[in-house]
Amino acid sequence: MFIHSDFEISSEVWWKSHLEENNNEYVINKIELFKKQILSEMEKDDKNLWIGYMNYHREKYLLECISTEIDIKYDELQKLSENEFTQELVKRLHKDIGKEIIEDAGEYRTIYVKPHQEDFMYMDPILINDKLEELLSQCREKFKDELSLEDAVKYGACFLSQFLFIHPFSNGNEIYLQCLKDAQWSYELRSPSTLARFILECIYKTLYDICVIMDIDISTTE
Repeated sequence: MFIHSDFEISSEVWWKSHLEENNNEYVINKIELFKKQILSEMEKDDKNLWIGYMNYHREKYLLECISTEIDIKYDELQKLSENEFTQELVKRLHKDIGKEIIEDAGEYRTIYVKPHQEDFMYMDPILINDKLEELLSQCREKFKDELSLEDAVKYGACFLSQFLFIHPFSNGNEIYLQCLKDAQWSYELRSPSTLARFILECIYKTLYDICVIMDIDISTTE
């Protein structure tokens, strides 16, 4: 099983954390409280203002992640459902993002590749098609239902770990994070616990920033 929640999120990090406590329960509780406070403010104010604010920053963040010399159809990505999370979508996105930049954009690699200055080899190219289909199939199944914050973070960490290990393209997905090493780059990649913590802190910081920018009194969330 690629996508699962059968592991603990790490509370030990090597990066400089801005959180007051490393306890994961504390972080999750704070996130839920921030969300509750934001939703409460949305009920008081013009919802269109909030929707516009969130959509603007969501689009800005996405475009920063996939910025290239061509235009990305953000509206199309925003409307995608979990059922459209397929190999065709993966190839199309890579082709769009790598157009005129990556020679074989949208085509799965046929050679072995590895991270720069590392001995570790990514997945055998012969296995890419079957393993990626298995991964995406599990994603479609897992993400069709409402998830708790913790499960969503764990599933996301599992997907990223597995996708990077499969590494379907020769170029364009060279996101090599030190925190993926906690999974030991084994075939199973069973425990992306540090990556899950990294994602959790990103969620915390995003919601905290929203509260600060929109002048929400977060003292009441203690």
